[in-house]
Amino acid sequence: MLVHYQFAPVVLKYGTVATVTDPHELANVLGANGIDYMIKNAKHARHKFHFGAASCVPVASFETSGASIDSNEISIYKLRDN
Repeated sequence: MLVHYQFAPVVLKYGTVATVTDPHELANVLGANGIDYMIKNAKHARHKFHFGAASCVPVASFETSGASIDSNEISIYKLRDN
């Protein structure tokens, strides 16, 4: 339950230099703004974060988590150098 910048020092001392992050939960609540926040925060850490694409936001049509991302919106992330 830490932002990337705070997570990095904890794992670096054990030799972990890179991780894969799934933005799904934050994307469910904040949408693309949440993903952008994660990416920007991770850039300030001394650790390499790789991000997966949130593939289903929301998970189901009846879910009311706060945000939705369609395939066009998520596709912009594969074009960016995060």
